[in-house]
Amino acid sequence: MSLLCGQDGKKVQQERAAWGAGDGRGNLVQDAVDYRGCRADKSSTGGWVAAALALGIELCERLSTMGIAVNLVTYLTGTMHLQSAAAANVVTDFMGTSFLLCLLGGFLADSFLGRYLTIAIFALVQAIVSVHASVALHMANMP
Repeated sequence: MSLLCGQDGKKVQQERAAWGAGDGRGNLVQDAVDYRGCRADKSSTGGWVAAALALGIELCERLSTMGIAVNLVTYLTGTMHLQSAAAANVVTDFMGTSFLLCLLGGFLADSFLGRYLTIAIFALVQAIVSVHASVALHMANMP
């Protein structure tokens, strides 16, 4: 006996011989669940739309990180009056930390949260921080 999701999304018990065989719903993925907690069906879970969303968010994240890094050099040398070597050191520390935090995100995604929930959480955090920084900069430049 195993738990499967019915057409209305409720869990129902159903007996079947092997993974993806005899259930009439396509191929079930072993050890994977969908957003309702039911076993993931390859024919209706993920696909190109989900992959495009993940790649689009990743592209936006990389572009914003590179934009921050480029502008950080100008800010540190011009406004903060740091030497070029010190500014470059701060920027490389920022970029290294940014890239090393990907390992933490991968660990959280693989161990606890799942791929898409991790992307959604960290994208939301980055959006909030970016909006907060933009508003703070705009407020500082107001007369």
